[in-house]
Amino acid sequence: MKALFRWKTGGVPEYGDGEVEIKELGLEVAPPASLAIKLRKGYGAKTLAKQFALTALFGPAGAAAGGLVRGAKFLIPFSSIAQVTMTKHRFGIFGDKDFIELKVRDEKKGFELCFAPYEGTVRRKFRTAEFYEALVRKLNLVSASSVQFNPASEEERELQARYVEEESSMNSSPEGRKAVHRGRRRKGSSESERGEYLSEEAEIKFCPMCGSRVRPDYVFCPNCGYRLRK
Repeated sequence: MKALFRWKTGGVPEYGDGEVEIKELGLEVAPPASLAIKLRKGYGAKTLAKQFALTALFGPAGAAAGGLVRGAKFLIPFSSIAQVTMTKHRFGIFGDKDFIELKVRDEKKGFELCFAPYEGTVRRKFRTAEFYEALVRKLNLVSASSVQFNPASEEERELQARYVEEESSMNSSPEGRKAVHRGRRRKGSSESERGEYLSEEAEIKFCPMCGSRVRPDYVFCPNCGYRLRK
């Protein structure tokens, strides 16, 4: 999919067209040539002398950075993505537009990408929200099977305690009990749906960044993009 990339040179935002695509093993990116030139200057000639040097120094993310600074199409492994968020930036006379900000981590040096996927040529139709949701779903799906979850953090425990307290208060009143009962009936009538609902209730998790409820197997918060587990 085509994408509008955003970066800054001397504090002034610049824009250029490239491509992004969600693949099986990572995010495939073809950056605009002008962005590649900027990053090439940032890394220096010695670091960029050979592709294998980047890979040896930085691992998979370094290999991705090597492709980025050359302006070639490259793949960012899902395991190298540290954070993905959606934010707004002003784009010319068109006002504020949604952009995806991606932070890529490695052992020595990371880099960031800011882009807004779109369709069309003369008249762009931005698909930032749809692409963001698809990327977060893919990250959670791929990472959940290989990540060992740590115990809940202090922030999560506080949010969970607050939630349980609110639930208890709600259940203590007749109006609250009716509301909870209606909500559970709407959740589903089959045994499997009720079992899944009760299982989710038994393992309440919250994002420590924004406080949204998240599933125990999520690696990224679908609301704010915060990485829930290392």
